[in-house]
Amino acid sequence: MNIRILTGTLVPKLDSGVATITFSPFSISGDAEVTDPKALGTSSEYRGFPARILSLKKIMVSDKDTFFGGSQEDMFAIDDHFANKNTLVVKWSSSGGSTIREISFMITGETAV
Repeated sequence: MNIRILTGTLVPKLDSGVATITFSPFSISGDAEVTDPKALGTSSEYRGFPARILSLKKIMVSDKDTFFGGSQEDMFAIDDHFANKNTLVVKWSSSGGSTIREISFMITGETAV
């Protein structure tokens, strides 16, 4: 069994945005830069949909008092879906005084060769 692992960190350019991770060839496009991209294993395509993990790696929260004395609500969201067997689409958003600074990812699966 041949395994391929793709990892890296998305650095969003916007509070809400979309990035596309293409597996073969390994590349990132959209509203984020990528730091520390790594590809381990064979460079062939995945046999099926690979497993994936996304996580907030670095965030910033600036809670501000509202006019009425309460505090604002800060929300973070990450959503992902496979556009096809070669592409993962990652969407994120933050609201209030929050900002997503980094999203780490790992994609792993079995390859044909």
